[in-house]
Amino acid sequence: MVTSEIERPNVVRRRENKKAIVIVAIFCVLLFAWTRGTFDNFLWRVHLNYTTCGTNGFGATFCGKDLERYQQRLQNAGIKVTP
Repeated sequence: MVTSEIERPNVVRRRENKKAIVIVAIFCVLLFAWTRGTFDNFLWRVHLNYTTCGTNGFGATFCGKDLERYQQRLQNAGIKVTP
């Protein structure tokens, strides 16, 4: 005899709970990666970047520590950097 999911509601609930746990875990991993600035180069155009980003005259995008290093390199070369 085959039992249906209606007769076994705990099985359905467990599957839904596992899906919810997986979704929450993926969300937490993505949130952690976002707060580390991982996606800043992709998200700066829609203003969803976590760290400060900037572009140079050639269109290259620098974010976070990369931006600070780029600005420092320009200042060392004697070029005025505006924030």
